[in-house]
Amino acid sequence: NIGTSKCILGCCFPCVLAGMTMRDGLGDSCPLCCIAYAVAMPIVGPINRMRLRSKYHLRTEWKDDNCIFETFKVTCLNPFRKNCFCDWCVYSCGLCCCCAVIQEAHLVHNNGPELLAGHNSGALGE
Repeated sequence: NIGTSKCILGCCFPCVLAGMTMRDGLGDSCPLCCIAYAVAMPIVGPINRMRLRSKYHLRTEWKDDNCIFETFKVTCLNPFRKNCFCDWCVYSCGLCCCCAVIQEAHLVHNNGPELLAGHNSGALGE
């Protein structure tokens, strides 16, 4: 359950939700993150998304069987799917950045403790 308040906040004021998420998930300053997202979301968003992935031990690769690059045999773009380029594209698009911020808030507020506990106990494996 994502929560109606997160969805409304993420769609109407994504910078505020992003600031709250970075405060709770990474210990950053909420007002500073809010300002940073408002001024430079396409730059700050992908960086913080990678920081969340690192902290919560999430995979940064797409599955090969579901990869659009594999489907269309565009091998020259394959290196981009393993770095920050795709995240930059998401944060550069109008509504996609709102969805990304809501997804990150859901991760931190609903799944974060379980992911950290599972990784520390060895429950999450590759």
